[in-house]
Amino acid sequence: MLEEAENGDFVIRTVQTELSTLKTDTDELANNYDHFSYDISLDKKGVTGHAGAIDAIKQGNSDSSFNTYRSDVSDHLPVYIEINV
Repeated sequence: MLEEAENGDFVIRTVQTELSTLKTDTDELANNYDHFSYDISLDKKGVTGHAGAIDAIKQGNSDSSFNTYRSDVSDHLPVYIEINV
């Protein structure tokens, strides 16, 4: 969990803590700006889940590099959420 914020009758939870932003000057990841948010009342209904980042650089072509991925695809890794209902 990243944070929870009250918004009227709802409490919103933001998830996905893995780094997903590529730094511009090095082959490293920087931030976790990419995330999912939901109302925590779903927890009481038995809905659970997990969020994370997909390392598309390693999962891609063996010749992939940060520079290639950054220039040809995106400066962010894709993120996912698995939901169990």
